[in-house]
Amino acid sequence: MASLSIATRLDRAAAPPPPQEPSAAGPVAAQKDMFSWTVLPRHGQRPLQLPARLLLEANSEAGGCDIWSEIAVLETLRGDYVAVLRHRRERRGLPSFQHAEICPDAESIREVFEGHDPVATLPVEALVGPLPDHAVPEDLIALADREASFQRARWKELLRAVFGAPRGAPASHRPSGAATGAMP
Repeated sequence: MASLSIATRLDRAAAPPPPQEPSAAGPVAAQKDMFSWTVLPRHGQRPLQLPARLLLEANSEAGGCDIWSEIAVLETLRGDYVAVLRHRRERRGLPSFQHAEICPDAESIREVFEGHDPVATLPVEALVGPLPDHAVPEDLIALADREASFQRARWKELLRAVFGAPRGAPASHRPSGAATGAMP
């Protein structure tokens, strides 16, 4: 399935630094153990602009996939958290979907991520390519359904890798060694 990359404040010292993006591009603007002025773009809303530091980031980038997801958790200078999510569609040259939401506690962070549907933010063209000018054939609709299911499964896999089993899931459904959801 998809490859998974998770970095936390604790293991960043051992890992080489990730490639840096411009400060307005997302959560990587926040430096380890330092609060930095951070600008977090949000589709359809004004960007969040606040001093924050990066606590965790993870992504489900997979070779050969046109769409992948990234999440990050930042801590603000006031002690709140920010849940950041992005869906990238780089190979098609379309803009990324980005959202950031201030959360008072770890449980709220999880609720933001679990309540998000990654497919709802995507146009159908992102799943199947350009649509014909005339009626959409049934095989293209079936392909869009399969791709939507695949993207939702990848999103759930990413969240499970970071947070453990979804709330309410029996312990037997937790991957071995998975966290129970205690965060940060």
